[in-house]
Amino acid sequence: MRLAAALLGLVCSTHALAATFVVTRTDDPVPGACLRTDCSLREAINAANARAGRDTVQLGAATYLLSRSGADGGFSSDSGPLWVQDDVDIVGVGRTRTRIRWTHLLLRDADDAVLAFWSASPTPLDARVSDLAISHGRGDSGGCVQFAKSASRYAMQRVDVEHCRAIEGGGLSVLGSELMLTDVEVRDNVATYDGGGITLNYSATLRGSALAIHGNRAGRDGGGLIAKQMLLTSPSTSMVVAEGSMKIAANEAGRNGGGVAVTGDMGLSIFGSHQLRIAQNTAAAAGGGLWRGPRHVAVQHPPLLLWNTQVEGNLAYSGGGLAAQERLQLSGVDVRDNTTSGGDGGGLFMAELTGEATILASSFSGNVARQGGGIHARCHSVGLQNVSLQGNQAMDGAAAWLPGTAFLTHVTVNAHAGKALRFPYDTACASINQFARIENSLVLASCTSGHGAVTSGGGNQYGPSASACPRLAGVDQLQASDAVFGLSLGSFGGEFTVSGWDSDGTARPQRDFIPASSGTCLASDVRGAARVDGACDAGAFEQ
Repeated sequence: MRLAAALLGLVCSTHALAATFVVTRTDDPVPGACLRTDCSLREAINAANARAGRDTVQLGAATYLLSRSGADGGFSSDSGPLWVQDDVDIVGVGRTRTRIRWTHLLLRDADDAVLAFWSASPTPLDARVSDLAISHGRGDSGGCVQFAKSASRYAMQRVDVEHCRAIEGGGLSVLGSELMLTDVEVRDNVATYDGGGITLNYSATLRGSALAIHGNRAGRDGGGLIAKQMLLTSPSTSMVVAEGSMKIAANEAGRNGGGVAVTGDMGLSIFGSHQLRIAQNTAAAAGGGLWRGPRHVAVQHPPLLLWNTQVEGNLAYSGGGLAAQERLQLSGVDVRDNTTSGGDGGGLFMAELTGEATILASSFSGNVARQGGGIHARCHSVGLQNVSLQGNQAMDGAAAWLPGTAFLTHVTVNAHAGKALRFPYDTACASINQFARIENSLVLASCTSGHGAVTSGGGNQYGPSASACPRLAGVDQLQASDAVFGLSLGSFGGEFTVSGWDSDGTARPQRDFIPASSGTCLASDVRGAARVDGACDAGAFEQ
């Protein structure tokens, strides 16, 4: 009997509930039972679905061609994506030796991902894919793989996801679940609309180690990755966590967010652990590296949080490195060598008339724009603490363009030509408090105020070009030469480059300039090094 023969095809493990289904053929016939000598990949997955508990689907050194294109709008065990409904390990023998792909490369009406994970059961899925390549899928959401079962855990290890296409999520889409990608490349995928490489929907979490998301394209937003909320529901937050080396590089967006985009009422928290690079991405409009779009509903949405990440060498019309609306928090971020193609904000661009940005222990260097080479924040309330600004370029506001409310505490501004710190009057900001305060900072560049409300909180050291910056008699000092500060750009034992100076025994006027009795010294500096000797140094760097 065929059923009896099928049972012989099970290679059981020592665990009573686990079985291994060995795939013996590379085509995609009308599915039946998985036999020992006659079992397609679709038949193996169907057999694993029929058994309770975790099973293994084992593939060999071959290319497995899917040809049974399905009907739009649902899943089927007979055609369309390989539909996984239960816990499973899908295992190949190497990303260069095992490949799963569709044959319909040129069919414009094809709508089939390669793999789809979903079940009607309330029990979450726990599925793993390893040691293979997945390619040439077509889908609505997730061209290669749809992780459509929410509240589930998925993992991919030593996998290539490539040459797939979808309306959104050209390579992968994740719905409200956790996806761990280890030694994975998501490359050369295309989204007609959003998320060329990956789409994170609702409260999804992406964890990565040795992960590369590169060479993907989106027609609209998020060339490499997009976090979005599909419906107008209560705001939620997705996460990206670098647990090892991770890069989002050389992706392209036809509109915003060449590397990463966040849209709607979705919040996104990115924890880079100084192992994440967002680099060499391109956007036609805003946010070459990363873009946070406007909210959909009239409630305050969660902020965009970016921690311990490098944003380097990205390009966009505005916001070469980062562009954000509403709320933004940066901490431990190295923003360098980003460029705009004609607009403002080489490192960071904030265009909305309202919103707030908090930037902590971060560095902006070598960024280029029309206005606001390092930072351009229109009408926003901006707080800078332990921020290093060096060598940024713009026709106006080379270091920063800050027409709204700005608080600069322990900030270093060095090596900027022309009008470096610009506090302009902006009629669009008239309804808010246009005010700036500089405290415990080291400024070797000019200050220019258009609204006349720039004040000093004391503890500032200024170079000769900063003579127009606000000074309090007896608590701020203006030096006759920049050379006395000894500043240079280097890591100084930290995770990224900052404007600091070597401890060579030379007396520096910024050294221990602010007495402990002032009560204004921050506990650590731009590198995270503790300020432990009572008095603290002016600027972002503590020697």
